[in-house]
Amino acid sequence: MSKSQVLLTTSDIRYDRRLLRIIKTLSEQDVRIKIYSRKRFADPVSNQFSMDIHWVEPIFSSSILFYAEYNFRLLFKLIFTKYQYVYCSDLDTLLVGKILKLFKNFKLIFDAHEIMEASPEIIDKPTHQNAWKWICKIGLPATDLRVTVSQSLVHYFKRQYQSDFILIRNLPEFRTIVLAERKQKIWYQGMLNKGRGLESMIIAMTQLKDYSLYLAGTGDIVKELKQLALEKRVEDRVVFLGMLTEEELIIRSADAYIAINLLDKESENYYFSLANKTFDYIQAELPAIHMNFPEYKSLLELYKVGELCDDLTPDSIIRAVHKIEQNYSNYCDQCKLAKKELNWEAESAHLKRCFINL
Repeated sequence: MSKSQVLLTTSDIRYDRRLLRIIKTLSEQDVRIKIYSRKRFADPVSNQFSMDIHWVEPIFSSSILFYAEYNFRLLFKLIFTKYQYVYCSDLDTLLVGKILKLFKNFKLIFDAHEIMEASPEIIDKPTHQNAWKWICKIGLPATDLRVTVSQSLVHYFKRQYQSDFILIRNLPEFRTIVLAERKQKIWYQGMLNKGRGLESMIIAMTQLKDYSLYLAGTGDIVKELKQLALEKRVEDRVVFLGMLTEEELIIRSADAYIAINLLDKESENYYFSLANKTFDYIQAELPAIHMNFPEYKSLLELYKVGELCDDLTPDSIIRAVHKIEQNYSNYCDQCKLAKKELNWEAESAHLKRCFINL
């Protein structure tokens, strides 16, 4: 007999590739999954598999009012629903999971993608930080299974909240690719938000005159980045692609030369991160520039798939680009080797075991 599960997320499920992979894996384990998701982007995308999605469209689009309204709507929808498992994607849905467990009998799963209280957007907002810490403190004891995306986050949650987490990394599915002819193209995919080093990258483009910068994604600082490109007179070499599906990302990145994953060290959330784009770049056989943070340093010591950047100054970024240029074919060869190990087919076995044990 199949098991029933509800999955709660404030992201747009159509573009959350970690959750899509998890849903697919659990569906193969005879789990019926009902998804409650926020529809953030109006453009339609095709799903890789059939999903039972219930869209939650709150009145408020941001701030604490958004999270309060979103959790209240989830509570109202789920209090009269039957299920055996609740999967909370990130801290912003854990509170409703905790409240539901006071009234219903189910297994609560918590998937921490980041340190919410340390995100760059609220570093200077102690009230917001304390609210997330409080939710984490009262919510974690109610969970039956806790997973996260990097070993550094495993240690962080153990140290801060005395809770054990299991590592399930954000690895993409293995794919054999046919590379297009490499162009002088620097590639970035992800949110265009504060703390991603994108301002420094645009300034660096004034010196990297042979390259164009392609930004796939959207976010809070799109207007500021476009204005900066105009001010630095590189607007003809900075291309904003907007939100792309996974298939579109694969196609558009196939002819890129170098990828970037730049982050601000002032945020613990970024400092302990292991972004899924890291492994997407490897699967694309695309050498990349990463920050000299614990997870990326460990990864590049094992797999020589790119270069580390010590800070977000344009000069540091330019030096990293030139280092990759000097031994480019070797970085590509290392990506080909690493992608055979760093893929979802291998990582999903851990998730299956966790679910069976649960």
